[in-house]
Amino acid sequence: MSLSTKLRGCRIHPLLIPGLLTFVSILLGCGGGGSSEAPQTHLQQVEAAIAAKPNDDSLYHAYAVLLSEAGRHDEAGEALLRALAIDSTRNPEYHIALSQAYLMQAESRKALDAIDAALRLFPNHIPSLLEAARLRLILQQHIPAMALLDKVFLRDPMQPDAWYLAGHLFLEMGDTARAVNAYQKAVDSNPEMRNAWKQLGDVLTALQIERAISYYDNALRLDSTEPELYHNKAYALNRFGRKTDAIELFRQLCSRFPSYEPGFYHLALLLAESDSTEAAIEHFGIAIRLNPSEAGSYLQRAKALQKIGDRPGAVADLETALRLDPGLEEARALLKSR
Repeated sequence: MSLSTKLRGCRIHPLLIPGLLTFVSILLGCGGGGSSEAPQTHLQQVEAAIAAKPNDDSLYHAYAVLLSEAGRHDEAGEALLRALAIDSTRNPEYHIALSQAYLMQAESRKALDAIDAALRLFPNHIPSLLEAARLRLILQQHIPAMALLDKVFLRDPMQPDAWYLAGHLFLEMGDTARAVNAYQKAVDSNPEMRNAWKQLGDVLTALQIERAISYYDNALRLDSTEPELYHNKAYALNRFGRKTDAIELFRQLCSRFPSYEPGFYHLALLLAESDSTEAAIEHFGIAIRLNPSEAGSYLQRAKALQKIGDRPGAVADLETALRLDPGLEEARALLKSR
């Protein structure tokens, strides 16, 4: 079992600017505390507002936010272009959102053009610098990304988002020590940055430094609703020789998040290692039901079935594993040995 730390936590979301949802809520007159109305109703409300005030750029921006939330990124981009056509000189957030909308459509060249336009107009705007650095990091443009982060550090030496991105950058470049230092600076500046605590846990687990457990605990203190945090902590516990604790945490993960397939798979692996073969087979079966296209689950269940003497079941699983992944040599070798 391996945990990749590559860009872990550095996900691209339609909404990366703090306060946008609150802004939309206020604009719609529904307060900042959330609404039970369906997203389609919100879209209709903004459409009506645009019809009444077609030259209000903020309405097109609000419309784009809602469209992005609904996964309609092409339409969000069109709405943002309308907003920028009305006023492109006062709102760097419009350019940032347009860049993100293009990126969600895999239009990386347009995404770069949009964020570069923001920087030409607002060269000292930290959110624009951060978004430009994030985009170049995603596109593997490491030197330009670092140059942009350096501009942020000149303006704010302890900017937590910049240090978080720097951690990803150093990790991508293979400089683990500097990555750990950068993530540590991020949490020193903002102790509520859950993703940075998680990254520290992942990297220190890979380095086999047991302090990783406390970092996962900090992340879970901030957000106990993300299954991957439990999964990664359980993996770390096992790696540090605490198999019983790992099994218990994986059990909690499976109970709390019954649709999270990796939890069942990795619990089954540990159960198989602990000679709880029947329980392992049961949990591999759940993992397969949740994700029937994962060849590794069939391979591991076949090995468990072999232990209890169920040769036909093992052969069937090995054949399925090879259909799903013809390059799975372990499955091929086991099948030939039957």
